[in-house]
Amino acid sequence: MQERPREVPHVLWQDDAFGVRPELVSPQMLFDVPPALAALLDKNRQDIDRAKRLQALLALLFHDLDTPIRYHADMNLTPSETLQQRLGNCLSLAIFTAVAARYWQLPAQVQSVAIAPRWMRNGDLVTLSKHVNVRVKTQDLGDNNVIGENGYRVVDFQQGYERYRFRAQPISDRQAAALFYHNQSVNWLVEGHYSEAYWAAKTSLMTHPESETFNLLGVIYRRAGLPKAAEAVYQYVLAFDETDASVWQNLSVLLNAQGRPLEAANAKVKAARLMPDNPFDFIDQAELLLADGHVAKAKTLYEKALEIDDINEEALWGMAKCYYLSGQAQLALRFVDKALLLASTPQVHERILQWKAAHL
Repeated sequence: MQERPREVPHVLWQDDAFGVRPELVSPQMLFDVPPALAALLDKNRQDIDRAKRLQALLALLFHDLDTPIRYHADMNLTPSETLQQRLGNCLSLAIFTAVAARYWQLPAQVQSVAIAPRWMRNGDLVTLSKHVNVRVKTQDLGDNNVIGENGYRVVDFQQGYERYRFRAQPISDRQAAALFYHNQSVNWLVEGHYSEAYWAAKTSLMTHPESETFNLLGVIYRRAGLPKAAEAVYQYVLAFDETDASVWQNLSVLLNAQGRPLEAANAKVKAARLMPDNPFDFIDQAELLLADGHVAKAKTLYEKALEIDDINEEALWGMAKCYYLSGQAQLALRFVDKALLLASTPQVHERILQWKAAHL
């Protein structure tokens, strides 16, 4: 099968259907050090060798500030916004750290981690999410906090991903920027801001086209009431890659809504053959069973979810509920504490913490 062109065909765009065009930071400006961060770094600059500089930088940004910067799966922010809000997803924190490290003369690059995409839930949208981290050149081997190889240290901000630190490839700043626009598009889509979502997705594809963002563009078109445009995008992707399970799945949904059941069924079968198992399918079923008092059956489904994604906080929390209802408080405590450690957002962390306080 031939390789997909690097430029997106003009026929796939629907600019006239989306009026509100948001201001998006340019790829270059995304990696510029913001004035507030420069001032902070200048104030705390230390005359130390490169081997210790990264540790000092991480301590400053993620431990020593009055409000340290923390991981939040849904917060796709520029470095300036990350510093202001003290939050960021893995991409935002990787970009932020790369920008800060470069300011302290430590070469740094965002990396794409070569693991199977992970299912993530954002509002009513369930997506396959890639993971990124950052590598920093220190000419120093690693220690207990970061792992070093050939003079580089890898810094990963998401709990549970330490085992994958060496399964990574550096990506360019433009590729990282394209991922940033993609994430922003997803956030706007979840909020129902289709025009903003469209322009962010288009910016991502114009910066560095990836099939995940074509798929996202198709979802935007479908939700905005442009089924023909959505189908054109899906068919374009499949013409170059018939193994994209997410595109087959979304094409099935689109065809079914158009009253084309046979074509929809065919697309759904192809998606099912290619699609990685989704832990949320088991989690949602388990929640219903648990609500009806079927603890053992629910526990079996939570265990299946954890076989797919062993760091899924919802499944771990579900296991804690099952053990609590079975009178096994110590096991419940073990699972709820792990769920708290891996919570992807402060809101999820607070919900789990409230449950723990009420029951354990």
